[in-house]
Amino acid sequence: MKRRIEYDRITTKQILNRVTTPSMPFEWSINPYRGCQHGCSFCYARAFHSFLGMDYDDTFQNHILIKENAAASLEAQLAKMAKSKGGLKQIGRIAIGTATIPTSLRKPPRSLPGSVSKY
Repeated sequence: MKRRIEYDRITTKQILNRVTTPSMPFEWSINPYRGCQHGCSFCYARAFHSFLGMDYDDTFQNHILIKENAAASLEAQLAKMAKSKGGLKQIGRIAIGTATIPTSLRKPPRSLPGSVSKY
């Protein structure tokens, strides 16, 4: 039976997240969407869906939330950081897709008509 995946657009206030865990080899992370089609049962990122009032069981792997303003959000954050003390030197290394695998969209939506696109 083919799984049905839902894609929703969401907006984000910030896309660049500081990582303070000493064991991580980077200082910042970017997660362009929430949810992951792989649906690994041990994944720590499942709990992030609950912050949005969603279940983190199968919803995590069947309802992908795409941050449609990711690029604009990143530009705004970088512009603000550039003006702050330390400038852009404070950024360091950035990892993309640490809470979900960035290549996990098996069939990425070409467009999202309205607010939801279903496959």
